[in-house]
Amino acid sequence: MLGGGTLFISVPKRWVIANGLKKGDTIGIDETPSGSLLVSVEPSAPSASSIATLKAYGEDPMYVKREVAAAYLSGMDQIKVEVEPKAFKTRKIIRDVAKDFLGLELIDQDVGSLTFRFMFDTETMTPFRIFSRMNTLSRSIYTDITEALGDQDLLNDILDRDAEIDRLFFLGVRILRQAAANPAIAAKLGLSGVKALDYRIAFHHLEYLGDMVHRLAELISQSYKKAEDIWQLKMVLGEIASLHDSAYNYFTGAKTEPYMTFLDSALRVYEHIEILPEELALKEVKMTLREIHRLIVDIADLASTLYPYVK
Repeated sequence: MLGGGTLFISVPKRWVIANGLKKGDTIGIDETPSGSLLVSVEPSAPSASSIATLKAYGEDPMYVKREVAAAYLSGMDQIKVEVEPKAFKTRKIIRDVAKDFLGLELIDQDVGSLTFRFMFDTETMTPFRIFSRMNTLSRSIYTDITEALGDQDLLNDILDRDAEIDRLFFLGVRILRQAAANPAIAAKLGLSGVKALDYRIAFHHLEYLGDMVHRLAELISQSYKKAEDIWQLKMVLGEIASLHDSAYNYFTGAKTEPYMTFLDSALRVYEHIEILPEELALKEVKMTLREIHRLIVDIADLASTLYPYVK
């Protein structure tokens, strides 16, 4: 209904009652990628359905991490972990585990529990930004990996970057799961079902890519001794980094050249991997490089420009 200078929209009375709305309350109206409108209520505090209570009575660290991860990825806004009195070692394990999950902050603790709250503003960290950050971190390791030979500090920094990729992965999966469960969140993020699935696959590939590059750094520090072999490896890693940049641009829609150009480049890089030394100590390096190459090509394969070919 149109007023003098106001547009009125009617909503079902039962929806207003069910959500406890009253005169003057603010609701959200978001446009989805398809053009339809979604009306939603933004809760000011965690509801009972977004609070998880876990028990950690003498449990091992991996069990605690799995339980906290499950609650975090399910979109719980508040996680309360119950512990035995004076279980100081368990408390430390729980606090350390929480550091693996971005946005999870300790807000309360007493003799029998620790309570964490998800404090991250997900509107400022979109799937695109998470993907870009994960991509930058994994890409940066290529340029440093051969320099880590004999430099333990740099190798440790590379390992820290892999840990940050893991934290971003958990955050990305959490946001995508919330978007899948709540169309209003998907609308705010501008996510279609297909694009959300693409991001989920891309997050997995980049997280695994981080693991592979981490492994590669360890293998190189152990296996590469000859200056000639190191020089040859640097050349291949430079080509992989360039291929990585192209894959990122295809995925984000920034690349306009024909996709076959990318595939031709990918084939050349693979051929250069294959001519690396075959000594026993270096075989695992080549296997890891092949896997990194596969993951990069798979990310590029998710490019929206290819959708017409797979309909």
